[in-house]
Amino acid sequence: MKPRISPRLTVSGRLFLGMLALTVAVTLGSPPSAEATTAATAIIRNTATVKYSNAAGVPQTDVTATSDVKVTLVPATPTLSSPIDQNTVVGTNAVYTYYLTSNANGLDTYTLTSAVASQTGISGSTASTPASISLGASTVAIAIPAGGIAAGGTSVITVPSDDTPGSGAINGIAIGDTIVILGQVYTVANIADNGGATTSTITVNGNGTASGAIPAGTQIGERGSFSLTVTPGTLGGAADGFIDVNVSARDAGSVQPSTPADLTTTTVQAPRLTVTKEVSIDGGATFPGGVPQAAPGATLTYRITVNNGGSSNATSVVITDPMTMFTTYQAGTAKRATGGATTYAAAPTALTDTNGDGDGFDYNLTTTGTATYIVGTVAPGAANAVQLFFQVKIN
Repeated sequence: MKPRISPRLTVSGRLFLGMLALTVAVTLGSPPSAEATTAATAIIRNTATVKYSNAAGVPQTDVTATSDVKVTLVPATPTLSSPIDQNTVVGTNAVYTYYLTSNANGLDTYTLTSAVASQTGISGSTASTPASISLGASTVAIAIPAGGIAAGGTSVITVPSDDTPGSGAINGIAIGDTIVILGQVYTVANIADNGGATTSTITVNGNGTASGAIPAGTQIGERGSFSLTVTPGTLGGAADGFIDVNVSARDAGSVQPSTPADLTTTTVQAPRLTVTKEVSIDGGATFPGGVPQAAPGATLTYRITVNNGGSSNATSVVITDPMTMFTTYQAGTAKRATGGATTYAAAPTALTDTNGDGDGFDYNLTTTGTATYIVGTVAPGAANAVQLFFQVKIN
C-alpha cells in the first residue's frame, strides 16, 4: 500500500517545482552579464515608468522619473614604444619618434619627461620632448562579430556618446586619428557624435586584416606620437661618445598605476685622423722608411697620407707642410691619390701650385714657403685615405 501524500504538501510541492522551472527558464533564457568598461563621460540614464487608471478604469498618462549617472575617467598606464638607438655626429641632433597609446576609458593628458641619464666620452649633451600629449579613448558599446571590422573599406563601431555632442570628436577621438583595438591599428574615417544618453559611432578604415570577435566593453585607445631630440655636446677625444636618455610618460593627474619609461642610447661618432709622411730617393717608386741617404742635388719625393680611422667624416681638413732648410720645392710636382698607398708615378691627379683650377693646393701663396692643401672632407675607411705627393731638391 502506497503512503498517502498530504494535499497541502502536494500543492506546495507543485508550487515549488513551478517556481524552480520558472527560475531555470529565466536563467537559461537570459544572456550572461558582462563586466565591461564603459567610456568616460557616458551618461547612464535609468527611467522608471508607472502606469495607472482612474476609478472608472480609464488608463491615464504614464508617469516617469529619470536618474542620470556620468561615468568618470579611469586613468591607466599608457603603452610607450621603444625606438631603435641611433648614431649621429657632433652638430647634428638625433631625433627619435615615440608612439604612446592610451589604455584609459576617455580623454586623458600625459606629461612627458626626458633626462640625460649618463654620458660617456662626451659632455654637455641635452634631451627634450614636448611637455605633454593628450590622447582620446572610448569603449565598444555593441559587440562586434568576427570579421565585423572588414579588411578593406570602412566599418562602423558603436560607442557610448560623450558629454560634448556636435564637437566632432568622441572622448577625444576625431577624424584622422589612429586608434588601437585589441592590438590592431586603424585610422578613423568618420565620426557621428550624437551626445547625451545615447550611442555614437566611429567609422574606421580597414587595415588589411579582418577583425576577430570584439566583445562589448573592449577599450579603444588613441595612439599619438611625439619626438625626442638629443643634442650632442662636446666630444672628449677622438673616441665615440655615448648619450643615454630616459623618456617617460605619466598621467597628468599622477593617479595612474605606473609610468612607462624607455632608455635610448645615442652614439656620437667621432672622426679620428692619422697622418704619415714618407720620403723616397728613387723618384717615388718606393718609400722604404728609416733614414735614407742622398747627396746634394738629389730629388726627394714626399708622400703625406691622411687616414680617418674613426666612425664619422672629418671636415675642413687642411694639410700644411713648410719647406725645410736645405731644400727647394720643385714647381709643378704636386699630385694626389685616394685609397691605398701608391707610387708617385701612379698618383692620378696632378695639382697646380696656384690653386688656379680650384684644386685646393698651392705653394708659397697661402703661407710663404709652405705647401698648403685644402682637402675638405675625409670619410672613414682606408678606401677614403688621401695621399699628397710633391718633390723637393736638396740644395
